Amino acid sequence: MSQFIPYGKQFIDEKDIEAVETVLKSDWLTTGPKVDEFENTISKYVGCKYATVVNSGTSALDLAVHALKLKNGLEIITTPFTFAATSNSIIYNNLIPVFADIKEDTRNIDPEDIKRKITDKTVAIIYMDYAGHPCDIKEIKEIADENDLF
Repeated sequence: MSQFIPYGKQFIDEKDIEAVETVLKSDWLTTGPKVDEFENTISKYVGCKYATVVNSGTSALDLAVHALKLKNGLEIITTPFTFAATSNSIIYNNLIPVFADIKEDTRNIDPEDIKRKITDKTVAIIYMDYAGHPCDIKEIKEIADENDLF
């Protein structure tokens, strides 16, 4: 008999529940001092000047692509083997997703195929780690640097 492997498991204690309850009982539900506190904590933790939180990974991807301020019709190389939000973030910003193949062993984007997909319209690469297998970020970063891509 096979055993169920959970998609994810969280740890929530009474202190966490009390903190959420305090916010839910306040006048601030989607904005306010706790959001500012969280953004400031995140920016300090990662060592950047600013941090912005959003409601979902989809919104985060859309905002990240939008922040690049790219001209309409340019191309971003990504993987087709991910949630639709990845390619949608490109399309939402009037850009063109170009799909690079994946590696058979990890199901991650194949750096060699990224190289083959680069054209004069390519401006960025969006990669995703798949199922706990990290991409070869160093190699992807080298490809991006060599081709002046985000």
